[in-house]
Amino acid sequence: MRYLVTGVTGQLGAEVAAELLSRKETVFGCGRKQEAPRELADRPGFSYRSFDLADEVSLKTAFVAALPDAVIHCASWTAVDEAEKEENREKVTQINVDSTRLLAGLCAAHGAKLLYISTDYVFGGEGENPYDADCEDFNPLNVYGATKLEGEKAVRETLSEHFVVRVSWTFGKYGDNFVEKMLRVARGRQEVSVVDDQFGTPTYTSDAARTICDIAESSEYGTYNLAASGGFVSRAGFAREIFRAAGIDVKVMPVRTADFKSLAKRPLNSRFDCSKLGRHGFSALPDWKDGLARYLAERKEP
Repeated sequence: MRYLVTGVTGQLGAEVAAELLSRKETVFGCGRKQEAPRELADRPGFSYRSFDLADEVSLKTAFVAALPDAVIHCASWTAVDEAEKEENREKVTQINVDSTRLLAGLCAAHGAKLLYISTDYVFGGEGENPYDADCEDFNPLNVYGATKLEGEKAVRETLSEHFVVRVSWTFGKYGDNFVEKMLRVARGRQEVSVVDDQFGTPTYTSDAARTICDIAESSEYGTYNLAASGGFVSRAGFAREIFRAAGIDVKVMPVRTADFKSLAKRPLNSRFDCSKLGRHGFSALPDWKDGLARYLAERKEP
């Protein structure tokens, strides 16, 4: 199959492209950087185009060049605090909503599948119960979450058959992430403060990419939540496991989200119920601690 993967210069998009290439698929990658990741650039079956997701002509040109059988739309505006700034609102909407609606329309016109990557931020994060994949109790707390929810709606309104896959708390080899941040702040320190009232499941993008590609290859259309196995943990608990697995002697001091000032509100509950995956024939992801151990073994030293 011929795939168009947006956001291949990002953390998840690069892993999705790499997974598709390992399956001997043809991959047309798009991203905002001038060059593709070196790990992808020279692989057979891969080509790359730099594009502006906010530019309709640029996006249409990329689609026509690829003429894909399927699109995996990983690209989005993910700078959560920057999205709150008034001067950025229009571009955030162009990237997260308008580009998604345009891609969905192009897929409809050309008979291509579309898999849209969404986020836990479409929910409000209240309570402690995990969110079911088909839950419609939406209440985004910030501009990023609101625009990603509008992207979901655009896909559903345009394509009767579609995939929406929500991910959260991801970490991977192709971008900055919470693990790298913790490893940086721990240097030369005896203790670090980390929020202890945000809960979710850390997920290695390499593991997520395999399931995303499995879903895209299928005809099991619908909305899925995607997270690692191994249960839920707070950000502070995740930090403790990062330091333990990395052999770093640093004490984690738990603090509340309210103690940190930021432009965007964050959901406290990012717990996902991923049971729908199994009901549609997809395997559960590995334990998040196993994913973290593999990431630390495979990561490039900064």
